Amino acid sequence: MATAQKHTVGINLLPQEEFAASTLGRILKWLLSTFRVIVILTEVIVMAVFLSRFWLDAKANDLNELLRKNQAILKTTTDFENEFRDIQKKLETFSKISELKANPFEYINRVSNNLPQDVYLTSIQITDNSIQMKGNSVSEATISQFLVNLKKDFSNINLMGTNTNQQNSSLIEFNAKIDISQKGDK
Repeated sequence: MATAQKHTVGINLLPQEEFAASTLGRILKWLLSTFRVIVILTEVIVMAVFLSRFWLDAKANDLNELLRKNQAILKTTTDFENEFRDIQKKLETFSKISELKANPFEYINRVSNNLPQDVYLTSIQITDNSIQMKGNSVSEATISQFLVNLKKDFSNINLMGTNTNQQNSSLIEFNAKIDISQKGDK
């Protein structure tokens, strides 16, 4: 039997002869070649990003290590810095005290010499013109005794107010002010 020759016919959706010369054919050819370039460029960009990740990971690790080292240095110098700042505050306070016209230590001694036994000062603030005191006492009588004692050394003494102590209700808080700008005060 004779073998019949099979002839296969391929279907070309983009005919080369007439279609390639037409406007639609040229647009389609341009689109296919352009999209091929876009896909290639996209693949190149993806590969570049993938490879740059290794460099970025190494850089991030270096920065993390530098950060850990700097944190360790900061922790070791924090105590020194706090101590340094405390000393600066003390020096600043001392310089403010030494700039005062009046001798604050003299006034502190004069006030403390007049304290009765049941009166405790919680704060004392001395300026060029006045001494402001806050304190606690067990009774109003000892507060008035304290003020009478102060009248021996100071001429203008004002009791600014009294209240019951918030932490200990058996104590009375008081605020007093001494005007030291007058010439009668030594």
